[in-house]
Amino acid sequence: MTSMSLNATEMLGAINNASPSQLLLYIGIAFIIIGVLFIFVAFIHLTKITINNFLTMEGKDSNSENDASKQKSNDVTPTLLFHLGIGILLFGFSLMLVSIVIQAIPSTDVLELRQQDLNDERIKWTAIANFSDKRDIRYEFETTRSLTGEVFKKIEPSSKNYTYWEKSEMRDERYCIKCWAMKYPFNKIHSLCPNVEECINISNTKKVNPSVKFIIQLTPNLSTPQSPGKIINWTVHTNPEEDSIEYKFYLKNKNGSDFFDDQTAWTQKKYWIWNTSGFDEGVNIIKVEVRFAGKDNVWNSTETYHIENKPPKIFELNANPPSGACGRNVKWTANAIDPDHDAIQYKFWITTDGSNNRHDIAQDWSPEKSWNMSYLEKNRYIVKVGVRDGKHATEFGMDDSLSKPYNVCV
Repeated sequence: MTSMSLNATEMLGAINNASPSQLLLYIGIAFIIIGVLFIFVAFIHLTKITINNFLTMEGKDSNSENDASKQKSNDVTPTLLFHLGIGILLFGFSLMLVSIVIQAIPSTDVLELRQQDLNDERIKWTAIANFSDKRDIRYEFETTRSLTGEVFKKIEPSSKNYTYWEKSEMRDERYCIKCWAMKYPFNKIHSLCPNVEECINISNTKKVNPSVKFIIQLTPNLSTPQSPGKIINWTVHTNPEEDSIEYKFYLKNKNGSDFFDDQTAWTQKKYWIWNTSGFDEGVNIIKVEVRFAGKDNVWNSTETYHIENKPPKIFELNANPPSGACGRNVKWTANAIDPDHDAIQYKFWITTDGSNNRHDIAQDWSPEKSWNMSYLEKNRYIVKVGVRDGKHATEFGMDDSLSKPYNVCV
């Protein structure tokens, strides 16, 4: 009697100290037991009905007894259905309750991150998983800059439980790394336990000596001057050469502001591709700044580069029919080329005295490079054509010209 009272006291104490989840679990288990009892009682009633029906079919009882047995079976059937229904409802409800409670109970699986400094330039992070089921686990790592929250590095889910930080790629600031452990379909929603996070301050061991002097050589792949539209590739060579050097390129020209315009921001690429245009015509100053990654000391170098628009050139002036032909109509055609692909204008003159002393305008400035000469008399003519692109010669001048004599036979 004493032991029974002690057990009851212990059970009451356990119930009083139980958490809400544990209480729900106890209630669910109790309902399962009650549901099983109801189903068991229903099974007993079912057994009785089965035996009575069997005896009736065998005809071992009298008619009166059979009638009484049938009546008794009919009385038992509602009780059977009642116990069976209640039992099934209690059993199903309790199973659902227990399932919910089990899922709500915090997992005992543990995930931790361990840091290992391999050398002055590298840090290894390893995820240590203490899971009940370690099969087919994937790990995802994400490194962010603590100040801005910007993602610095991300490792997609894989079976590798480690990742590395290369300090040469990092600046002097605080970084945080998170890790998730997950199973199929391998996303954070199916994480086996809450993610773990570690944050540390990065301080590169390389210290810049203010007395260090960079020797900077800034060179283009095409020598100056060049025409607009050319692509110039600028490359920086430094002494000393370091992997942790950053570069920033600037451009200043007469068409821009009085300040250098930033072209690249800080980058580890030691080259800049300059797509020139007519906007860059004239004198340009290219500047590059150099620094150790994340450091304040900056060195620079500048170069001057000319983008020049070149005038058009005439390379051909043809007459059709050629000189000496007999006829009253001649078509003159001039062919010219502009190195910068500017629009070319043409102008034709003619002299009838056989000399270059005086020319009459035959066709004024226009994009038309052909002119028809007609109603000619027998004589010796000189035809002259001039070209310009509007960027070099004065209002009354031309960039290039070509003359040709022509004899007419009537």
